[in-house]
Amino acid sequence: MTSKSRMNQGKADLQIGKRGINDGFIIQLRELLKQQSNVKVRVLKNARSSKEDVKRYAQELAKELSLSISALRGNTFVLERT
Repeated sequence: MTSKSRMNQGKADLQIGKRGINDGFIIQLRELLKQQSNVKVRVLKNARSSKEDVKRYAQELAKELSLSISALRGNTFVLERT
């Protein structure tokens, strides 16, 4: 599935909440990436104070896990294996 169609598809695979990015989140993300080539992540209201927070989360995860950000819109982004 392409990142554009993934972005328009229903629910996110993972959500970042008030705890932010923790070890449990990273483990879940890695498990999902073993099964599929891209993962849709939504940042909940209590985890962000501005739109820049969403971009920061996406960049942090992409850098830490050697992924690429294939789509970023509103409070949601799609990470893809490189």
